[in-house]
Amino acid sequence: MTVLELEFPAGRYHATPWGRHVNEGAVEWPPSPWRILRALVATWYWKARETKELEEQQVRILIHSLAAVQPVFHLPRATLGHTRHYMPINSLDPNKKPKIFDAFVQIASSEPVLVAWDVKLPVDQLDTLNLLAARIGYLGRAESLVVARVNSTLLRPSNTRPLRDDETMGERQELVRLLLPMSSEFYAGWQTSKLLPPRKLLLRRLHQRKRHAHKPNCPPMSSRPYTPIQVSCKLQAGTCRQEQCSQTTPDLWTYSRPPHAKAAPAARVCPPWPAIKW
Repeated sequence: MTVLELEFPAGRYHATPWGRHVNEGAVEWPPSPWRILRALVATWYWKARETKELEEQQVRILIHSLAAVQPVFHLPRATLGHTRHYMPINSLDPNKKPKIFDAFVQIASSEPVLVAWDVKLPVDQLDTLNLLAARIGYLGRAESLVVARVNSTLLRPSNTRPLRDDETMGERQELVRLLLPMSSEFYAGWQTSKLLPPRKLLLRRLHQRKRHAHKPNCPPMSSRPYTPIQVSCKLQAGTCRQEQCSQTTPDLWTYSRPPHAKAAPAARVCPPWPAIKW
């Protein structure tokens, strides 16, 4: 078993779920396997690529090994929180400041999140994972400082796990949808079967061209859909590239987690209206 231990020294985790707007106040909890593997790839790119400590092929082999297994989690007790502030947007009107919601999950800094893959990595892949995990600075948004370590055993029982299609949820559990990278075998078949027909693809591209007209940093629209050849290449693709493909959304999977893993603030109960006699 391969276990990744994640500690958040600031006691907060900031991350927006896939398909949600940042101002909705939603938080991705637990951190999705897609986000974790993408953080490993980004760490290699920024902190181990130029020094040639790790070759790209080594990182790809590690990613494919972890992507083939659905991990389980141990989540500590947590609660939701958010701050509200008004952010200037470089407008001539000084009063034009939209309200921004900064939502996060509040956890104890001494309570780690455990992510466990039921796979025994070879020594070379384990060394690669140890090097990348030690250099991850944050997970999610930049304010989510994290300290990551690799273990070989799950020190605490898992309380968040994936559900099969024919499996029922246990008592005192709640459902959450997480992003999982596809396995190499599944991705090979998905790559060709999920492309849109030419007419729908053309309409989608015209819509995307109009949508990204004000984004000069986005790559130009090509005549062919962008389809990464491997799962590791897909993890390296930016959001603009992902939107150019007809079906590049990662695999959403249903997990069950305990309700105390993200306890929402108690709702305010309004007193009943007094009875009025006419």
